[in-house]
Amino acid sequence: LKKYLTFILLACTTLVSLPSLAQLTDSEAMNMAGLQRSLGQRMAKDYLMLGADVRVDTAQRQLQETIQRFEASHRALSEYAPNAEIKAALAQVGATWSTYRQQVEATPDQAQAVQVLAASEQLLQQTQTVTDLMAK
Repeated sequence: LKKYLTFILLACTTLVSLPSLAQLTDSEAMNMAGLQRSLGQRMAKDYLMLGADVRVDTAQRQLQETIQRFEASHRALSEYAPNAEIKAALAQVGATWSTYRQQVEATPDQAQAVQVLAASEQLLQQTQTVTDLMAK
């Protein structure tokens, strides 16, 4: 009985929270865009931790959680985008994200680390552009 009640509670919570995700306020979208910047940097950090064999279990878990969070935020922001300029900026983020995700999910190596850091910087600049556009 406990399992069923837990499942029902989880399902109800999910259903209640889904509409609120689709209807971001301007300030929520701005905060989410700002969060994207830090998520991109966090993925680079986790990639480097994996490559250096430092807290591998933690780094792998954090990397996967951050990837999921970045994608969910990007989807929500893309649905929210109030104008063509922001939509275009988010499309650039999406294109960079596609490449960056492949890089951070690959087995870390020293040569690839330079490319990961460069892509992280590019993603940082693009997400900053989105944040700036939303602030207008």
